Amino acid sequence: MRFSQNGSRSYAFTIALLICATLLVLPSKTQAQADTMPQFQLLILNQDWHDLQLGYKYITAQPNLNAADKSNPLFVIGLEEIESYDWTWQAITLTPDATTRLIEVLPISDKEGVRSLIDLKESLGWGNPLENALYIHSFVVMVNNEMLYGGIFLDPMSQMAIDFPVIRISLVNGQAVLYLLPVHIPFVNYDPFAGAASVDNAINQVVEGDWSQFSDDIKSAFMAFGSTPTAILFRGLIRNTQIKDALLAADKLIETSLTEPPQSY
Repeated sequence: MRFSQNGSRSYAFTIALLICATLLVLPSKTQAQADTMPQFQLLILNQDWHDLQLGYKYITAQPNLNAADKSNPLFVIGLEEIESYDWTWQAITLTPDATTRLIEVLPISDKEGVRSLIDLKESLGWGNPLENALYIHSFVVMVNNEMLYGGIFLDPMSQMAIDFPVIRISLVNGQAVLYLLPVHIPFVNYDPFAGAASVDNAINQVVEGDWSQFSDDIKSAFMAFGSTPTAILFRGLIRNTQIKDALLAADKLIETSLTEPPQSY
């Protein structure tokens, strides 16, 4: 009987050791898996559209953005700075802390024409402090330290025919929210082609009254900017599966209803 008890204890002790050994090994495997996950960053560069001579077409903008100095960006949005990333509508909400830090580094442009335009917009009550301060500032999206695409911050009312990605930025409940668009689509707060909601819901409040009076042909002409081959190409890059995997692994990804547009502006 004693031998049996000792044998049982020995067996239980061996099993306990195996369990402990397994638990010790698991974290290293998890870490190894984490190390292989795609890394996502959105860099807000110190240079703007003028500095980098981006022009209006992607064929000029993307090589210049790729060659731009990324070693000392104005601000870095990594996974830690993101509270949530709405994949349906491509809306990035920053954490309160990241929003505060972004506001602290916002530049005031002294370039001829830009400052006067910002002043005019502010006097008319258009836009918001983030949008005005980052007007035509450049950004790049990095995956595993390689540029995937880039563009500029641009407000909905801009008449610049930018044929590469733009970001709308606003404050919602005190937090910065960035909306990624594949190209500049006039008058919209976010990409109306992202979901199934009415295009009318995406129109900025400044032009809502005028928009309602436009004919269907005029509306279609404006929305055609969002259905060009270039827009389709960049919409696909914005929805890169590696970015989605990184967000999912970091528990930052949300996917809201296709028929419910995001809260904006």
